[in-house]
Amino acid sequence: MGCTSSGNKGGGSSAGTGGTSGTGTGASATGASGSGTSGTATSGTGGTGTGASGTGTAATKPGTSAQAVLHSSDAPHGTKYLASASGPRSLQQLVKGDQDAAKEVALLKQAGFRDAYLSIFTGLQLPTSVTKGHFIESFAVVFGSSSSAVSGLDVLTHTALTSGQRPAPAPTTGLGAHARGYRYTISAFPGDSYLFAWAQGATVRLLIDGGGTGVVSASSALSLARGVYAAPTAGAAGGTLAARAVLSTGYAPGDTVLIPAHSGARTLAQFAPRAADAATLRRLGFVAGYTRQYLSPGLAKPAKASSADTRQSNYIASQAQRYNGAADAQRAYILFRARELKLLGGQATLLSAPQLGPNSTGLRYVDHRATGDLIGYAYFWQHGAFMLSLFDVGTSGFASTGTALDLASTMAAHAGS
Repeated sequence: MGCTSSGNKGGGSSAGTGGTSGTGTGASATGASGSGTSGTATSGTGGTGTGASGTGTAATKPGTSAQAVLHSSDAPHGTKYLASASGPRSLQQLVKGDQDAAKEVALLKQAGFRDAYLSIFTGLQLPTSVTKGHFIESFAVVFGSSSSAVSGLDVLTHTALTSGQRPAPAPTTGLGAHARGYRYTISAFPGDSYLFAWAQGATVRLLIDGGGTGVVSASSALSLARGVYAAPTAGAAGGTLAARAVLSTGYAPGDTVLIPAHSGARTLAQFAPRAADAATLRRLGFVAGYTRQYLSPGLAKPAKASSADTRQSNYIASQAQRYNGAADAQRAYILFRARELKLLGGQATLLSAPQLGPNSTGLRYVDHRATGDLIGYAYFWQHGAFMLSLFDVGTSGFASTGTALDLASTMAAHAGS
């Protein structure tokens, strides 16, 4: 992709996004569930870059690849989105200027190429200072299937690395099983540049981060790549699948109603408000998340749903986290199980749930209150690429082992459909 790492086009940014309010997960939030805490995302370090050729938006219409790149609103501090050089890319534009362009076009067609999109950011110091300049390019190429994306990954990596750059391997921790990382230099900038490319579902995503001496480091470049990897838009398909894995909108368990203000797609920061937890889930391959919450009608306070005190409510939460694969989801389950057991401080009773699969845990606990005890049930399990959880909390007449396990089994059936 002679248009990227060769420096023909510029870009620059090291992105970070601020925290958004979310909904907590786990036993600690109600004694079992949680209401909104704020979270923060990671950030990299910013810079700039410019380029002379290939500017202008392609005539191609944006496809689903546009959902898988950094957007103008993601411009890091000190950088700006270069709209004139960003936009959809045709297959021919993707390999323009490459010596093996005809061969690459044939290979990408064979791999099932569908569409591509490029976002470029430039720092405020370019073009006046190449020494301190910094360019970043966020690229996504969509194929017909996940296997086709893996096939196209090496072709796209090759097109992004022009001859004479002498690339050296760079760590790709947190970018999934199919990832490539390289450190290299280009003539236009005196410092190191980094290329990360990985297959994520049916999409190949590339992140190029380079610039002047000392502007970019291996850790800051990888941090930015991980941010792209974990962005909510990274997996529109993953988000759809996560939504299907939770209890359906019209399914109000028992005497409850859906609380829209506490339901919907969830970002990584909302599932893990603590930066350290978010970083861990990002390394594990988090793609997308979804939650639906239900409360008893008299306790839901529809006009002010966000202020409902779930600690006093008959409460149900159905949550799904989608990961890159079953191995990643299993590691997330192990982490989640250890966290919940630690939070409950040995006060929970372990419950058997073989119908949820070998990687499953059930917990029962009691929250003693002056107004009466609340009984809590929590089931969490790994199912394929999902880490699923079901919380059922309320009075003794509301929450029971049978109802909670029935709800969890319903979720398991959804995830398997």
